Amino acid sequence: MFGPLRGGLAVAVILVGALLAATTGVVAAAVISMGLISLPIMLRYGYNRTIATGTITASGTLAQAIPPSLVLIVLADQLGRSVGDMYAGALIPGLLLVGLYLSFVVIVAIVKPSWVPALPPRRASTARPTARAATSRCWRCWRCARRRAGHGRRCTSR
Repeated sequence: MFGPLRGGLAVAVILVGALLAATTGVVAAAVISMGLISLPIMLRYGYNRTIATGTITASGTLAQAIPPSLVLIVLADQLGRSVGDMYAGALIPGLLLVGLYLSFVVIVAIVKPSWVPALPPRRASTARPTARAATSRCWRCWRCARRRAGHGRRCTSR
């Protein structure tokens, strides 16, 4: 979705990091999973190493601020406050951090566009061809496509 834009991969990492933070609440889980998944891809497509690692670690630390955070639960216990109050107080600052991280990537894309390149056009599209589009020539081609997927012998019509 953000692939054709400069910094689009970093924007996607930040948004996925925010969603992962909202589901796990554990910093280590967010940073490790985002690092294993997105760091090799970002480096493969020419992202600056400091921007790539900074984006991943910054989006991983959102798990401390976006509820349900384990840090907020421990803090609520130590302060004698309710966990609901802590979650309500941390939601807006956590979302504000997401917005600041996104605006930083946009500024870097404007100032240093070589640090956050756009994905190549063939990789930017996430839409997969439908079976109808891939086999729109004739019924025989559809049967050949099924055979190529392991449902029979090889296609000889091409």
